[in-house]
Amino acid sequence: MMEMKKYKLGDIASIIVGYPFESERFKTNGKGVRLVRGMNVSERFLRFGEEARWWDDLSDKLRPYYLQEDDILIGMDGSKVGKNFAIVKKDDLPLLLVQRVACVRAKKGFDQHFIWQYVSSPRFMEYVNTIKTGSSIPHISSGQIASFPIFAPSYDVQKKIGALFSFLDSKISLNQAINRNLPRLVRSSAAATIRRADE
Repeated sequence: MMEMKKYKLGDIASIIVGYPFESERFKTNGKGVRLVRGMNVSERFLRFGEEARWWDDLSDKLRPYYLQEDDILIGMDGSKVGKNFAIVKKDDLPLLLVQRVACVRAKKGFDQHFIWQYVSSPRFMEYVNTIKTGSSIPHISSGQIASFPIFAPSYDVQKKIGALFSFLDSKISLNQAINRNLPRLVRSSAAATIRRADE
C-alpha cells in the first residue's frame, strides 16, 4: 500500500506573490518583458492578446519575480478565483509576475507536476470556495493558498504520477487546439475545393 503524508502546500512549495508594478508605466509596444497580471491567468492557460503588457525597466530588484518553466500561477482576485490557474510553458517565457497573482514552485523533494495536479483539481476549487473573502470581488491571500492541504507519497512516486498526468494534459491540450482550429481548417479546405471546381 502506498504511504501518503499530509502537508500544507506552503510546506512543500514556495508561494511567491508578484511585484507591485505601477500600471501607468506598462508598455503595449512589446518592448521589455511580458507581465503576468490576474487577467492573463485563465482556466488552465495563460492568455495575452490585446491584454498583453510589458515592462522595460529591468532592474535587479525584479530578479525574484522572473517566472520559470512549469511554475504554477494562481489568480488571487475576481469572479473566477479558484478556477483561474495555469502552468507556465517554455514558449511563454520570459515573464514577470505582477501582484495579486501567486506563483507556486516546488521545494526540494517534491515534484512540480504532482503539485499541479492538486492545484488544478476540483479539490482546490472547493477549498477556495470555502475560504475566499469579499462579495463584489472575491479574493484569496497567499497565506490561504499556502494552507491548502495536500497528501503526497514519496518523491519517486510523485514524479511518476506527475509525469503520467502531464502526458495526459498535453494530449488534452493538443485536442483542444485542434478543435479550436477545426472550423478555420474546414473553411479553408472548402474554399480550396470550390476554387478547384471553378477552374
